[in-house]
Amino acid sequence: MNPRTLYLLIGSGIVGLLYFGDQAYRTYVEKPSASREKQLAKINSSIEKANDLIAQKLFVQKQLDAYEKMSLPFDTEVTRTQYQGWLLSLVKSVGLTGITVDASQPTSVSIERQKPKQSQSKRKVVIYRYGYSLRSRGSLQQLVTFLFRFYRSGQLHKIKSISLNPSGGGTMIDASFVIEALALVRTERETELSTVQVNRLKKEDELHYVSIARRNIFSRTGNSILNHVKVTGITFGKSGKPQVWIKTDPTKPSMVFLNDDIVKIKSHQIEILDIQSNLVLLLVDGQPTKVPIGKAIFEKKEPEKSEALRPGVSKAVKNVD
Repeated sequence: MNPRTLYLLIGSGIVGLLYFGDQAYRTYVEKPSASREKQLAKINSSIEKANDLIAQKLFVQKQLDAYEKMSLPFDTEVTRTQYQGWLLSLVKSVGLTGITVDASQPTSVSIERQKPKQSQSKRKVVIYRYGYSLRSRGSLQQLVTFLFRFYRSGQLHKIKSISLNPSGGGTMIDASFVIEALALVRTERETELSTVQVNRLKKEDELHYVSIARRNIFSRTGNSILNHVKVTGITFGKSGKPQVWIKTDPTKPSMVFLNDDIVKIKSHQIEILDIQSNLVLLLVDGQPTKVPIGKAIFEKKEPEKSEALRPGVSKAVKNVD
């Protein structure tokens, strides 16, 4: 055997060794490693899904606990009239009139059982839904107060629709509400309504919403009512306490108010904060306002007169025309 043949045989052996070594590495090392990585990725994905499911379950459980605290009582025979009475008292507390509250029969909401027993139904009642229709009449400020207190209360309820019909130039509004309330079967309260306070609103102070009544879109006068509310004088009583004289109507005499008194006029609320020697600090629909003696709360501003043109300029304008 000549050297050339020997070298060819050795090279062929090396190539064959490398080929079979690569195949063995792929078969016994690379493929099992890839398979284990796929299995590990699958296990990690399952763990993430399980953690997400646990987190979601905890979140839902937390929501259910919160809803349970706001839920109406589970006794359907009592709950219907209980909530109707609560709604009626809420409307009366804000001064609305012409009140009627009608309640419909509750309807049940059920879900399918995961593992139903043979002797029981496959569906389980979890919620009772109560429907109410409310009609009332009042000012926009009273309606705003009602809505604020409605959504601040801890009842599991909502207003599905509102119908507003203004009258008297927008000073009075006939309002109709369609309200829905829910009772969870799992709640522990049998007949008592919820008394908790909830934070459903962006602003938790009623003063943030009184400006809605001030910008009464139903009123033909709007803020012009405040143009006639004038501070006519500041005096001191027998006890030495300062008192302010305010005329709320041009056709009526001025009335006397002390610090912390409330001046009630149509669609607005005015509180006396501080009476000074020549002016009074008022809280008008939640906004601090200083009003000097002899001035109205809001006076129409005269349009600013443009500076008179010099004679030469005036003549030039005429020439251009």
